[in-house]
Amino acid sequence: MLYYINIINIKFMTTNKKHSYFFLCSFIVLAFVITSGCVVSNPSPDEQIAGEEIITGQTVEQDVKVDQVVSSPTVEILVISTSTADIQIIKDVEYAKVDDKSLLLDIYSPKIISGTKKLPVILWIHGNRWRSGTKEQCPVSQSLPVEGFIVISINYRLSGEALFPAQIYDIKAAVRWIKANAGKYNFDADKVIAMGNSAGGHLVAMLGTTGDVKELEGTVGGNLEYSSRVSSVVDLFGPTNFITMQSECKIKGCSMLPTEQLLGCKVLQCPDKARQASPITYVTDDDPPFLILHGDKDPLIPPAQSAELNNKLKSAGVDSNLIVAKGFGHDTKMIETYFSDILKFLTAHR
Repeated sequence: MLYYINIINIKFMTTNKKHSYFFLCSFIVLAFVITSGCVVSNPSPDEQIAGEEIITGQTVEQDVKVDQVVSSPTVEILVISTSTADIQIIKDVEYAKVDDKSLLLDIYSPKIISGTKKLPVILWIHGNRWRSGTKEQCPVSQSLPVEGFIVISINYRLSGEALFPAQIYDIKAAVRWIKANAGKYNFDADKVIAMGNSAGGHLVAMLGTTGDVKELEGTVGGNLEYSSRVSSVVDLFGPTNFITMQSECKIKGCSMLPTEQLLGCKVLQCPDKARQASPITYVTDDDPPFLILHGDKDPLIPPAQSAELNNKLKSAGVDSNLIVAKGFGHDTKMIETYFSDILKFLTAHR
């Protein structure tokens, strides 16, 4: 471009020196506008990535490039490359159906799984007061596949759709589905690790302590020949005992409304149901190992809830460890801060 500018400018100067500099400046401005337009012009579909929903609604970072998309009538696969590893995402797989409602899950796994190698599974359960939230709210979907885990994030029936114990029925159905489909997706059926935050933390704690409780098994999704027991649990600031939480929230000012919406009654008016929905009720010595994290500034779930569960697990002889996240409130950002501790636990029990 500058070569042509110079030729034109030299020629022009020989005929009209007075206007040559004006012409040169105008030409440079025009060239800048043209090249700038090239820079900001609409990118191709493969380049429209940062902060956008691609194909399946998965939000990816700016350093992510779509490699391959594979679709079928029943499942859609999005393969992405990040700066650290390749991840394969399979979206909206039905693991169960209740009446006309499909219960769906997403699978995040390393793109390359050699031969018949089986990988441990992280079953992620989202939070948001049992009232809202979706499987897309999965803060470990990118970080843990990099470490050799398959992450599965699920939708389950919310309290506005069905009261407890529908939620634990759905989650146990997801565990059985994982085990029933282990060969198809390279899951290690013996290493299903439950992980969740807030309401999801409550549900994974329930999953960990009720592996032998038939009345909370349900029949959702079938696959009843498989156990719904998990191999370990990572509980992020979930409530554990609704009876004691009632009194703790009375002092601290936190709301019991989400719990009442889950149970369909006020805790003091239905203490038996509150106990039935509390993980601490079912602690036995054969429960799987637990890692519990709770912010010491949590305004929604009293930190005493995690301490109570940890103490009861330890008293029963269960391998349990509580990390009190200093300065944290009710926030999954603690996953990043304590990622090395979480990974150490997961690796020890993979």
